Amino acid sequence: MALLFIKYMIIKMNICEQIKKIILEQMQDAFVVVSDPQDDGTHLEAIVVSNEFSAMSLVGQHRRVMNLLKESFNKDLHALKLKTYSFEKWEQSNGGEL
Repeated sequence: MALLFIKYMIIKMNICEQIKKIILEQMQDAFVVVSDPQDDGTHLEAIVVSNEFSAMSLVGQHRRVMNLLKESFNKDLHALKLKTYSFEKWEQSNGGEL
């Protein structure tokens, strides 16, 4: 039973790390946090902060990230709660701490 739990935790961590890696490969300046709050490996949450978003609408920001993850949605990922910010907006909203 313990081995099964360890395998599950490795898979769970891997999907979060995979999503983060995919985003960072295309958005090198980004700060990315991906979590699995439901502990199911398919319903994730992500925060992406990038200067690339400075001139984009919120819809454009989300479209940019979601386009990067098309293949992941075709395989393992079912849902992603996404929050995007430029670094300037992040500082205004969150006191500057990343």
